[in-house]
Amino acid sequence: MDVMINSRVNIQNFGVKNLLQILFFSSLSGFLTGLSFNSPNLSFLIWFSLIFLLRVLKNNSYPKSFFYSFIAGFIHFLTVVFWIGFVTRLGLFFLLLYLSLYWAIPSLGIKKLLEKNFNFLLVPLLWVVFEYLRAKWGGFGWALFGYSQFKNIALIQIVNLLGVWPVSFLIVLFNVVLFNFLEKRKLSQSLLSLLVFLFLLSSFFFYGYSSLKRPSFKDKSSLVSLVQPNIAQEKKWQTIYYQEIKDKLVFLLRQAPPGSLVIFPEASWPYSAGKDFAELKLLAKTFKRDILMGVVEKSEENYFNTAVLISKQGRFSKYRKLKLVPFGEYIPLRRFLSFISVVNSFGDISAGKEVVLLNYKNLRIATLICFEDLFPDLVRDFVRKGANVLVNITNDAWFKGYPQVIQHLQPAVFRAIEERRYLLRAANTGISCIISPQGEIEKILRVNNKKIFVEGLLNGKIFLSQDETFYSQWPDIFIYIGGILGLVLLVFDKKIKF
Repeated sequence: MDVMINSRVNIQNFGVKNLLQILFFSSLSGFLTGLSFNSPNLSFLIWFSLIFLLRVLKNNSYPKSFFYSFIAGFIHFLTVVFWIGFVTRLGLFFLLLYLSLYWAIPSLGIKKLLEKNFNFLLVPLLWVVFEYLRAKWGGFGWALFGYSQFKNIALIQIVNLLGVWPVSFLIVLFNVVLFNFLEKRKLSQSLLSLLVFLFLLSSFFFYGYSSLKRPSFKDKSSLVSLVQPNIAQEKKWQTIYYQEIKDKLVFLLRQAPPGSLVIFPEASWPYSAGKDFAELKLLAKTFKRDILMGVVEKSEENYFNTAVLISKQGRFSKYRKLKLVPFGEYIPLRRFLSFISVVNSFGDISAGKEVVLLNYKNLRIATLICFEDLFPDLVRDFVRKGANVLVNITNDAWFKGYPQVIQHLQPAVFRAIEERRYLLRAANTGISCIISPQGEIEKILRVNNKKIFVEGLLNGKIFLSQDETFYSQWPDIFIYIGGILGLVLLVFDKKIKF
């Protein structure tokens, strides 16, 4: 709190007129907000990080507010996804330009809404709408504000009713509450905003603790084994390492209990697999294990990022990844970018055409490959087809570990709560874990107290549920009701005096 008070004094002293000082405070908001996603120990920063930018918006014109918010957004997303630069610096730069618009554009509305009596409701609603647009239509639902609270299990149980959106709303609401007090708005307005926040916060926690106390449905169970092979990205797809990789996979497979389903990460198998998966069938039969493995499948002239389930008897089923990574698995607008020579050197992975459950004994598996756990609509499609367990297989070796591995774990926790399903996460270099339907990380693979860049096997028991949550039935109701509420508040704002 001392930091916030001192920052306010500093801003008032120079009146937010000096360009470098304004850029500093705008960047500070972006930087602190970004840090909130990089470690659970820093997640508290997001609860006050926006007040510096809000002060800047209040004291500057609309064009300047757009510019300063763009800078704040650029710094924010750079702090969060700088690791994309390990793969493509040019791609990172253009991605940052695009994502920064999701801070800059709403800032124009936020500047106006800060003047309203109900700014503490209107500003969070507008922010959440733009988060929703980024996740739903913008193709990059990474680091939504609510995700930063993935360790605050009691707070985020509301997710199985309304999704991540009310958590993001609450975070921005508290920032506006602080802004109102620091700006010395009408005392009645400031107190009302605080009371609304405290009411919502207590409601979230009341519902959360009540949910955690309810007995879990534990009628049917299944044994699983998650493999973390820790294959260096530099070795993948180099023929001289194929046998070494295969030997490692076989070694870990043999350690799994015979009665469990052994789950390997995305694209684990070092060879491209044909449509009959002959080598994998032989592997399952030889070692008498049931296997779910990520492979690169070749079918005629097309390649697919595929998850294949093979029983020890040699029967198989497969799911082809639907949501492909732009500039990673395919080049968007390729014909318009053909003048860039490096673009022409990339081949495209083909997308699958349908949601397919992988069935194993009493498991109906929704397999989410790589960043498909960012898409709640996709997960819901799996659940509506009968999925009773979620599996995320991924290879995050590209991005050199922290903080990317923490950031990728965050949405997985929310998907588990949204659908009240266990989520099993098998990651090449980590983090591999078992997440309960309440979002608690029940077991996590550790070797010598390390979670990433280690190889190992994580065995566990999961319980199954066929229940459909309120969120699964009414996924976007918070956005719709919030939109209606926002319009009503705008109409009556001037008529209600504090």
